[in-house]
Amino acid sequence: MRWAVGLMGVIAEAVLERNGEAIGVIPEKLYEMEVMTWAQIGYHTKPAAFLNVNGYYDEFISFFDKMESKGFLYVPIHEQVIIESEIDPLMKRLLD
Repeated sequence: MRWAVGLMGVIAEAVLERNGEAIGVIPEKLYEMEVMTWAQIGYHTKPAAFLNVNGYYDEFISFFDKMESKGFLYVPIHEQVIIESEIDPLMKRLLD
């Protein structure tokens, strides 16, 4: 069964109609959240990290903090994701 939802669904259907392959089409803006969701449900155990330069991801992180406070996360984001504002500490934590 194929589901086509929104613009991404239309694009996926067009690819499939031309004998192409479309697997798990997801808008780029939602990808970070999807990867974290997969980790929450045990789909993968790969490390995830945010290089939060100049607070770029602050609002995104606050959103997950709110989800945690409301009981929507199995694992708190700060236990699941590496968040650093500089590359060297981020890479050190990823490689440890």
